[in-house]
Amino acid sequence: MNAFLGPSGAGKTTMLNCLNGTLRNGITSDSEIYLNQAEPTQTPIIRFVEQHIHETIIARMTVREILHYAFRFKNPMSKWNQMDKHIRSVLSELLLDETILNNHFEKCSGGEQRRIAIAQELMSLEKPTFLFVDEPTTGLDSNAAVLVMECLRKLADNSRLTILVSIHTPNSDIMSLFDKVFILAKGGVCIYSGPPDNLRDNLKQKISHEFDTEKPPIEEYLEIACEGIQNEFVRKLTDSTLLEQHEKLDAFVDDLRFLSNGVQQRRKWFSIDDLILQLYRVFRITFVAEYKNFLMQFPFFFFLITIITVLFDPNMTHAETCYSFEADDSAFNVTCRDKLHAESLTYDYKMNQWYWLNLVGLAILCMSSLFFNPILKVFRNEHRNQWYSLGTFYWAFMIIRFIELTIMAGFIGLIAYFVIDHLYVDHYQMNWNRLGNFIYFIWLTNFYQQSIGYFICLLLLDKIEVSIVTSYMIAVSEQFFTGYMFDPYKMKNMPSIFLRMSELLSFKTSPNGLMYTMYGLDRCLDEKQISFVLDDFGVNVDTVYSDSYLMIVNIIIFRSLIFIMMVYHFSGINRSKNFIKASKSDAIKCIDYGNLSDQKEEMIDLSKTVRVKKEDELGFEDFIRVCYLTQEVSGHLLPGLTAKQSLIYASMLKNAMENENLNHEAIAMKILNELDLIDTKDTYVQSCSGGQRKRLALGLELTSVRMPNLICIDEPTSGLDSSSSQTVVSCLRQVAHHNNICIITSIHQPNVEVLTMFDQVYVLAKGGVCVYSGPPSDIRQHLSKVSDRVDRDDIFPVEELIKYSCLNYEDSSVQDLVASSDLQITSQDLIVSEETTPVMDGIPTNRNRFSMKSVRVLMMRYTFYVLGYLWPILCLMYGLYLCFGLTLNILFDHNMIFTDGCVDLQDEFNSTCNQTQDKEDEDFHLDASFIYVCFGYGMFLFLVLVQSAIMFSKEMVFFRNEHRNGWYSTGAFYFMKIWVELLPQIPIFLIYTLLIDIYEPVRPGIYFSIAFYVILGATAVQSVGHLLSIVTMGEFVALVISIPGIEAIFLMVSNLGTPVKRLHYILQFISNFAPTRFGIEAMFLLQYGFDRCGLKEVQKILFKLKMENDEHEHHASFLLQTLIMLIFNLIFYRLVSLLLLIIRFNHFNNRRKRAQRISDFHKNLKPSNVIIPGLQCDTELIIKRIEV
Repeated sequence: MNAFLGPSGAGKTTMLNCLNGTLRNGITSDSEIYLNQAEPTQTPIIRFVEQHIHETIIARMTVREILHYAFRFKNPMSKWNQMDKHIRSVLSELLLDETILNNHFEKCSGGEQRRIAIAQELMSLEKPTFLFVDEPTTGLDSNAAVLVMECLRKLADNSRLTILVSIHTPNSDIMSLFDKVFILAKGGVCIYSGPPDNLRDNLKQKISHEFDTEKPPIEEYLEIACEGIQNEFVRKLTDSTLLEQHEKLDAFVDDLRFLSNGVQQRRKWFSIDDLILQLYRVFRITFVAEYKNFLMQFPFFFFLITIITVLFDPNMTHAETCYSFEADDSAFNVTCRDKLHAESLTYDYKMNQWYWLNLVGLAILCMSSLFFNPILKVFRNEHRNQWYSLGTFYWAFMIIRFIELTIMAGFIGLIAYFVIDHLYVDHYQMNWNRLGNFIYFIWLTNFYQQSIGYFICLLLLDKIEVSIVTSYMIAVSEQFFTGYMFDPYKMKNMPSIFLRMSELLSFKTSPNGLMYTMYGLDRCLDEKQISFVLDDFGVNVDTVYSDSYLMIVNIIIFRSLIFIMMVYHFSGINRSKNFIKASKSDAIKCIDYGNLSDQKEEMIDLSKTVRVKKEDELGFEDFIRVCYLTQEVSGHLLPGLTAKQSLIYASMLKNAMENENLNHEAIAMKILNELDLIDTKDTYVQSCSGGQRKRLALGLELTSVRMPNLICIDEPTSGLDSSSSQTVVSCLRQVAHHNNICIITSIHQPNVEVLTMFDQVYVLAKGGVCVYSGPPSDIRQHLSKVSDRVDRDDIFPVEELIKYSCLNYEDSSVQDLVASSDLQITSQDLIVSEETTPVMDGIPTNRNRFSMKSVRVLMMRYTFYVLGYLWPILCLMYGLYLCFGLTLNILFDHNMIFTDGCVDLQDEFNSTCNQTQDKEDEDFHLDASFIYVCFGYGMFLFLVLVQSAIMFSKEMVFFRNEHRNGWYSTGAFYFMKIWVELLPQIPIFLIYTLLIDIYEPVRPGIYFSIAFYVILGATAVQSVGHLLSIVTMGEFVALVISIPGIEAIFLMVSNLGTPVKRLHYILQFISNFAPTRFGIEAMFLLQYGFDRCGLKEVQKILFKLKMENDEHEHHASFLLQTLIMLIFNLIFYRLVSLLLLIIRFNHFNNRRKRAQRISDFHKNLKPSNVIIPGLQCDTELIIKRIEV
């Protein structure tokens, strides 16, 4: 068993990927890879266990299912009778109890999950040649880490198996398990190659240096390895290691086989047995393991279709739409009133179908793109480890998803068919032909959208947010050609290439089929009759089914492209079979071996409380200044700013309430020097290393003139190499001592060097009990009370203490350590009581008052955020606005603006429906103008909603951390956010208005009014986006679903379907909160209102919306109402968003009264001797005090 060790970025994982054939461009052309000639196969069998195992195993499957499938895929069917025996054997080797087989993988502990991941790669009866394991101890405590490595050691001893492990910072127990270790320094050079026993002797021999006997030798090596190839020690060790390895290998070269093409990844061929097994497995995953995802779709689509239908006329299917070719309408006694009523009902039906079909398609499209990505990660791991072929996964996955989609399409079809009262057409008799056609075209639409979703996911692999926005844009683009808004073939300006593309992509096929199903199938029985709806919609009844066959061909093409892209991404055909000359840096890398308020009252013990010094009791609220740093510091560092800029703006914000004039640049430079970051002052924060980012996050909190006296930091060394960890902790110590600050950190597995830098350490064992409290120097003495092992030279006190911390409270040694720690703490109670006073309600949260100075500084900082980081995203969104506006301008005929839509009611309703071609063209222009306004304004606001919601969701992370640490108030942040979003967009909105303003020939000067309503509506919708982000609290899936849902509701109550005045009064009330409604109404009034029509005439659109009479006397009041309601919506959504933001991030509960209630509860609490088996918790869980 061999190990690759080294700091982060040294190339450990890269090395494993080079050796298993995954990477080729990391190996130089002069690299040499050899294989033992005794190996029976030309290509070694390599199994790889990734670091992030939760991404490569279906978490909701049981361990038994995971191992059963692994065994069946890796062995022929004739060997399946040995499965149970082999599984028990592997579990025994990995020290796993057989009872774990019935547990779900997600319920297993971290160490168990690691061993299960290893077990599934050992299910083959033919043992692999190599087992590569990447970071198997990451996230595990000492005992679990040792247990995992002991299992690997046992595997290596009991079978002819070479194990290569990349590992970060192993302790001495783990090091002793390896046969050989390779230590890589930064830059990828190897500074040691040999058995772990020779580490200290080798270091003494190669470089003259004094070493700390309390420190394990591997820590000395890792400290040197962090320096990189420029360091003198690194160069010496690299040179000597390289020479030694060449000397050793020269003697064995003749017995080794040179792999001229490197390590070739073996691929398993397609087989029917694997396909059947994979079909069964994917079926179980889809309908059993992931059953919640499947079942949640039923209520979602049910409520979606039902809610949409409620917004339309329930009699919309009752229209008689058949007319004769030969006789005029008077022969059938069809008056204009009858036809207008029928047109109104069919229009409602068409709009209703457009809404639910579009939203269902969008949901299928987004869910396919969203949920395909995690499945691909599982497939990538299993395919690389030769479980099955790519074709096996592809066909099994597609077939099961086909079954799932067919079930869902059938459900959606049944709900839409019966909720919308299609039975009326057949006199409430079941017409199975109509129902079958209805479900068929719905299935076709959903299957098509699913194919596009999978295609987008593979095209933008692992870029979830971009995939979702792309799905939105595709769904919007399709609407130009579906025929619901207008018949694209009647649009004179529609480029023929667009029409041809829409035909090839079958955008109009399903809408045509559904309209034919409703108005053509078994409706107009006389051959001389046809439905005017089909005529207006552009449905060719002779080609409905043949067009659907073309759509199926398109689906097949998309599915074929999906398969080709999977081959490209996962089968390695894009990687050369020969070694490629890499860059210098790549060559070097392969040179050698190639809080209190959230707690329940019952869980808090006020007898163990926070205490502060008595002299600080007065003015306590001003005295305690706390800041918190999370483990992931990316939420503290706003990208786009340099390190120096970040500190300057932090100083300006944290000192905004100070009256004195401060030199913020001097403060920033002082902190940069103090934290040894002066070399990074001009480096963007997103480009800094992990250790630099940790220190910079700390530096931001030190810029205040009134420095914090309590800093809480979660895992300051997480993800850092040995050297970076020491640098960070050293800076923390220097800051604490120099500025008299109490710093409390949580830390996972510190090395000796790091631990000795702390003044006091508080070590917790499982169950929350304290096994040590005191200075690091007293650890050996403390441990000597329970064990004599610490007196040995090969035992390191820190590692020994960490081992005890991994044990349960029931362990006798832990209980002895707890008793000793309690005695030591109790002995200090008298001193602590004299010098401190209890704070009953705990540490107060940081509060800051609203300040326009803070708003100004935040706006200045946001400018750098945009210029240094955000500008590509903003350019993309602004480009979408302009492209959308330009598309509308090109596609719609500008001559439609000259149709005023004015009619004399008496003449109109006294005439028959025989219309001239000119009259029909006028009606089409009027309909197109209606759609132009609704779609141009509504979809524009949808783009604004997408941008504002997603950006605000991302920026709330920074606000949460900065607000908690008292940088500025909630009001200052939100006030800043309002202006920095709006001001840069105003020029874009003005350009967009210029693109869509085609009304100047008939309404000179209307541009300024349209621009005003565009900006006002966009500002209101931005507030809606903020509200959605706050409500969903960073849940991207919830945000993705809510954005189109909210916009669809806005459009449905904005007269695009049933006019608002015809809706139920509850829906009319809801429409008052839709900014889209009032913007669209204002557009119609500006275009068709006032003096556009003569006296005794009415404008058709305004009359339909009940905003018109033949005197035109209320247009001004209607326009004023739209203005007032838009302003109301703007203010309402802003205030609600601000209120929710304040409630979410500011705690208003009375802490002292609550603390008194908790104290009274514990006084009346009776002791309980109840023991719950398996519950690792104890009353000693609560830390007794924090001394500040």
